[in-house]
Amino acid sequence: MADRNRRESAAIAGDAEKQQRQSLVGATPAPTNSSQESVTAPTKRSMDELCINTIRTLSMDAVQRANSGHPGTPMALAPVAYTLWQRFLRFDPEDPIWPNRDRFVLSNGHASMLLYAMLHLTGVKAVNAEYERLGELSVTLDDIKRFREIAEGAAMPVYALGVAENHVGPGEHYFEMLRLSEVSEVPSDAELAEDLLRGLVRSGFDVARMGRIEYGNNLMVPLHLIRPEMDIPIIPVFINVFTPPLASVARTYELGQRVRQLLAQRDGRIGFIATGGLSHWPPIWNEKSPADDAFLARMKRFQTEGRSVLLEDPGLLTDLGKYEVEMAAKGDQRLVNEEWDREFLRLLEAGNVEAVTSMSYDEVENDAGLAGTRCSTGSR
Repeated sequence: MADRNRRESAAIAGDAEKQQRQSLVGATPAPTNSSQESVTAPTKRSMDELCINTIRTLSMDAVQRANSGHPGTPMALAPVAYTLWQRFLRFDPEDPIWPNRDRFVLSNGHASMLLYAMLHLTGVKAVNAEYERLGELSVTLDDIKRFREIAEGAAMPVYALGVAENHVGPGEHYFEMLRLSEVSEVPSDAELAEDLLRGLVRSGFDVARMGRIEYGNNLMVPLHLIRPEMDIPIIPVFINVFTPPLASVARTYELGQRVRQLLAQRDGRIGFIATGGLSHWPPIWNEKSPADDAFLARMKRFQTEGRSVLLEDPGLLTDLGKYEVEMAAKGDQRLVNEEWDREFLRLLEAGNVEAVTSMSYDEVENDAGLAGTRCSTGSR
């Protein structure tokens, strides 16, 4: 125990990982004479500065790559975090569940990248849900490259709501696919979105907060058809219908009811747009997809690793449209189910809530394709 009490932080590393770890692990021996002190002091200071700047550059690079977040707070607090972790905190990065460890609690979301940087650079090891040591880094460099993106194996939020004064879309990678040539700015209502988000959370719904959204085909196509002037404020509410865990149809219906109740308390006219279409078998990867399909393998990377994949594969979404055309030309797989569409619309028109909410995902996916789950849950 005494040995562990003497441990300070592990090395903070970047590209100079080995150098920094040699400097940071353990205590610095006291100089034996004044000449030694004059030689070692500048070296130690320069190493401290290198460590602090490594934290800063890693934080700002991650935020810049994600095009989301705030680099200012992590950059400003880098010297504070470095001093705490290096001089004061007692912890063992190899044993993250050591009972006598100090705890570092960071509650401000603007500085989340600071915490990720510290966990990565000090080499803190990961544990699983049962608190068993895994022996691997809790935050890898690849994790940081996917900052604010949904990583493979991570749980995608069931519901999410965008809070911003405006949103944009579509991204340039959608231009050819959607036959659009410019990015539009779509107004929103940040105050109303904030009130709606807080009301849903207070009502027991786990709704993730999103910032400024880059809309894709799911919203830009209907908006161009309904109001190409883009002068009506839109508050985006997203429902995860692809990546488990998924909310039940009944639970999502309850969400819709609560959204209506909360908005009914507001003045003015508010309309609802549910996008996503009806039955549809889109070329989207899922666990049932054939392992030898090269295009669906590309889609799997995009769906699990996020937008950064488009930097390496910029033609993916254009190829998605071409792939779907090829599917239709082959005729060996239907793209829509007209009978199911008509029956679903009949139930909806009749207000048969029980019949709609009792649908299971397996039933919907079998009869209406993966995209059919969008309309049965209210879509996005």
